[in-house]
Amino acid sequence: MFSRSIQIYLGPNSKDPADEVARNIAKALQRQPNYEGLSYFADYDSGNYVYMTNWSTQASAEHALDSMMREISIGISGMAMFEPRINVYEKFSFEPAVT
Repeated sequence: MFSRSIQIYLGPNSKDPADEVARNIAKALQRQPNYEGLSYFADYDSGNYVYMTNWSTQASAEHALDSMMREISIGISGMAMFEPRINVYEKFSFEPAVT
């Protein structure tokens, strides 16, 4: 699995706008092939948010947002204070050993 991060600064105490951004991103991506979902990490005090979209292939993670950035930008227009930073990561999970 691969994840693409979108880091956005919305300003302090911006939970409602952060939820709206998540809904807008998910709506824009749900029809893309190999899209598996979205979660986000929030620092409500600082207003920094990291949205992680999950993809079954690296190519999808790297390119799916390219065609969707206009739609996503419209979805966050007026909310984000700076241009989003976007990165792609391969996702690994480690489960604790059961003894």
